[in-house]
Amino acid sequence: MLPFDEEILDKVEAQLRLNCPSPESEIAGLGRIAAHLPDSEETARIRRLVIDVDDLTAQARWHLGYALLLMETQPHILDNKEPDDEIERMIRAGVPSGALLLLRGYIREADRVLYSDLSAQRQGGTVAGWIFHMMIDSAIYRIISALDRLAHILWYAANLPLQDKYGVKARIYFRSKKIEKIHSVINDSHSQELLRIANEPILDFAITYRDGLTHDAKTYSKVAGSMPIDEWTTPDGKRFVMRDEEMTADWLFALANATYHQLLEALKPSVAICETQFSSKLPAG
Repeated sequence: MLPFDEEILDKVEAQLRLNCPSPESEIAGLGRIAAHLPDSEETARIRRLVIDVDDLTAQARWHLGYALLLMETQPHILDNKEPDDEIERMIRAGVPSGALLLLRGYIREADRVLYSDLSAQRQGGTVAGWIFHMMIDSAIYRIISALDRLAHILWYAANLPLQDKYGVKARIYFRSKKIEKIHSVINDSHSQELLRIANEPILDFAITYRDGLTHDAKTYSKVAGSMPIDEWTTPDGKRFVMRDEEMTADWLFALANATYHQLLEALKPSVAICETQFSSKLPAG
């Protein structure tokens, strides 16, 4: 992490606590339940999942905090004004991907990744903007990973099978179909709340964003550099243009923060379910 003034860090820490509060009581409660379960292979797996949720949540908050730090100290990444220069406006609107690939070998220090000056230019954007978008991507990745582990814990709480009748390992994620199965067993207000969260459009959008990053469709943004565009004409004469949605720094942070709040909302009913479902295994009092 690049060094910053303590006063700036304190200011951003306050912003982080306001915008992305820590679920300390829920994480601690989940940990106490797992710690008091009787030792077994299942308990060992549950404990690892809880430790993962704790660490991934902290990592996500670190990435969100660093994003806030960049927004505070590098205000140019928040500048959404259209440039006066026509050529620069065209570049910001998008650059044909073929041109980007052809020019790749001629870019000065194209493979440089370590910088001391965050305001330095980097391939159509700035270093700060490039790092900022990475922080957002990483935060969303970790938040959804934490949610998936939460689904695993709930799967154990509902005593659902870990294999199908053919012995194939169950694939468990925080998705509506999996949460529906958990709800069919638990069937209370807490599982109903989890089902609501799993069906939230914002979570679906974030998962699509993460899946694209993982597999085949990374999202680009002006804040991070030149945005690739593609166009082609089909044999029947139809013209197609493929470009990314314009995601500003504010919108990118909002997406990551909204995803984080889905995790916050999911933790409370999850702890309540675990307290009830594991109660017979926990020591009295």
